[in-house]
Amino acid sequence: MDITLRSVLLYLAGPAGAGAAGYWLMENVPLLRDLASGWKRIVGLAIPGIIAGLAWYLAILATYLPAPTTTLEWIEAAFAIVVSAIAGQVIHGLRKLRWQRLRG
Repeated sequence: MDITLRSVLLYLAGPAGAGAAGYWLMENVPLLRDLASGWKRIVGLAIPGIIAGLAWYLAILATYLPAPTTTLEWIEAAFAIVVSAIAGQVIHGLRKLRWQRLRG
């Protein structure tokens, strides 16, 4: 598989890619890594949503994806992309927490 700008943008626009990129940023950027736990949780949920939304928009600008045609379509598509990325992080966090509780 070739790594192209198109493939990277489409990967980052999805929950898995946005989540992986967000996790990497949270672990490797000192400003994010050193946040207090409450803020870290909030920022850790927001970053994948921002990454996914930005990657989706850039994919549209690059004509890799068709642009929504109405204002409502833009709002609905952006909502779906951003909420999917955030929900992916919530689910991942709940599964990780459950696994830690089961392991004791």
